[in-house]
Amino acid sequence: MSGIFGFFGGAAFFKGTYNTEVVVGENEPVESAIRRFRRSMMSANVIPEVRRRRYFETPQDIKKRKMANAAARNRRAKMQRNYNAERNAVSF
Repeated sequence: MSGIFGFFGGAAFFKGTYNTEVVVGENEPVESAIRRFRRSMMSANVIPEVRRRRYFETPQDIKKRKMANAAARNRRAKMQRNYNAERNAVSF
């Protein structure tokens, strides 16, 4: 099993190719086109994916990253639940 995971481990996170396209207008400045391109790259999650793949990630690091993401997700959900509960509370 570990041999299979070692071989296919990197493929588990592959999300496919990223096709981002920015059409530059005739009188549009280059700076604004670059800004739109960077924004489209960020919205397509290309930059975080490249940063994540910059170095080899061991299975232990993958587990740590996933646990940290889950903890942050749970923290945000708890804060949202508390906010909604306070907002919907009826005061007499």
